[in-house]
Amino acid sequence: MREGDIIEQSSRSKEQDKDGMETLRGELRSISSAISHDLQAPVRRIIGLSQIISEDHAEGLDDVGKKYLDIIASEGIRMDGMIQDLLTWSRAAVCECNKREVDLSKIVNAIISDEKEKENAPEIEATVDDHVTVEADPDMIEMLMRELIDNSIKFAHEGTVRNIKFGKERTEGGDIIFLKDNGVGFDRSRSQRMFDPFKRMHGNEFPGEGMGLAIARLIVKRHGGRIWAESAPENGSTFFISLE
Repeated sequence: MREGDIIEQSSRSKEQDKDGMETLRGELRSISSAISHDLQAPVRRIIGLSQIISEDHAEGLDDVGKKYLDIIASEGIRMDGMIQDLLTWSRAAVCECNKREVDLSKIVNAIISDEKEKENAPEIEATVDDHVTVEADPDMIEMLMRELIDNSIKFAHEGTVRNIKFGKERTEGGDIIFLKDNGVGFDRSRSQRMFDPFKRMHGNEFPGEGMGLAIARLIVKRHGGRIWAESAPENGSTFFISLE
């Protein structure tokens, strides 16, 4: 095969890959729309009706009936949260990835400030290295850091001061971003599955449905990078990110 033919074939292959990705994104947008309208509406109707029954017709129920009604409402709220997580995941999958230089230090400081202002927020002590910059899509990288910081705040024992450290390490293979916390940690033998959708690493004593790290991994993949973690039970966790 002549060099010109090889180049032409490679060009066609790239165009086909591009067309395939656009088709896939179109399908994901359709799925996202269906989730938003066809799933969200009935779930929220279930939640609303259960609340109406609880508020206006509770006298007609015995204790068992009230218990079952509470379960219906709480499971409806849980399902609504799962739908929201799926929508966030699908949006991260289909949105354009427009890279430019981003000051991650400013983004992390803003997110932590937002977290501190939330109602009933735990005490947070953060150390953020200055001028950590990356080439990334600003909106997607902010979503990534929000998921990781939320993870660090959420998975800690009640009453614990959350210690968070953010920075960048220079290695022979390139710069690596890290986020370290003092949370409950996890068993490293399960770390390969922690980024799977709806994979919970802890019991029901902690909130969430296990989509935060799946969203984080998707965003990192969209940037051509990788994400991994080091941890041990009761010794906190450190997440590492290498972006292309």
